[in-house]
Amino acid sequence: GWDRTDVNTVSTSGDKRLVVLGDDFGDVHLMNSPCIIQHAPRRAYSGHSSHVADITFLLDDQRVISAGGHDKALFQFRVEHDPYSAGAAQSDVSTRPGESVKPPPPNPKRAWKEFGV
Repeated sequence: GWDRTDVNTVSTSGDKRLVVLGDDFGDVHLMNSPCIIQHAPRRAYSGHSSHVADITFLLDDQRVISAGGHDKALFQFRVEHDPYSAGAAQSDVSTRPGESVKPPPPNPKRAWKEFGV
């Protein structure tokens, strides 16, 4: 799992429906927004040989650009809107090379507590 230092960069799509993040392990993660549970289901893409230093949606929300730290590589991802959400069950979703679907663990917890609880 992640600790609070593993996520290096986050970007939200212009319509606020998607969040993309880069981590210390060289992976790019795409998830629905808002993320209201810990370990929210997401799609993960590998490729960078070290940490992801920066990530952003382009203005039209059709592409995401990630910048690697030590590898100094720029990756471009095309955002495809398909009938499957980022959180669909792994058996229900086809994946491409370098892509995996990360479902939430059983009995996921909320990402935050309600006010006053």
